[in-house]
Amino acid sequence: TIDEIQFELISMIKFMHTKLDNTQESISPVIIKLLNHIEKNYQKDLNLKEISDSLNINSIYLGQLFQKEIGILFSDYINNFRINKAKDLLVNTSLKVSEIGELVGYSNKNYFYRKFKSIVGITPSEWRKLNL
Repeated sequence: TIDEIQFELISMIKFMHTKLDNTQESISPVIIKLLNHIEKNYQKDLNLKEISDSLNINSIYLGQLFQKEIGILFSDYINNFRINKAKDLLVNTSLKVSEIGELVGYSNKNYFYRKFKSIVGITPSEWRKLNL
């Protein structure tokens, strides 16, 4: 059900935050830089190759290190991060869904709708209606 999906997503996010909070010392400095970069630039086109070049590290190694230390793929982390930002904007603004998609880094609105539904289980409009 939608409630179960929402519960699982919230649990996953809480787990990720707890893991990050409790293991800051065990996360390598390069991954901390990468997480900070994502948080500051999630609205932009992010790809591991360009970020790894700016950090002077091999992109394959960086992706493997990210998955090892954070527990999920780089692309999945970014998509989850963006969708969570979108969920917040859907509830706290009156912006159009397509505008929100662009604000959180999806230039293609159809892709945003599909990605949102695949992660959340319902469309952005349905999410907004359920959470207002």
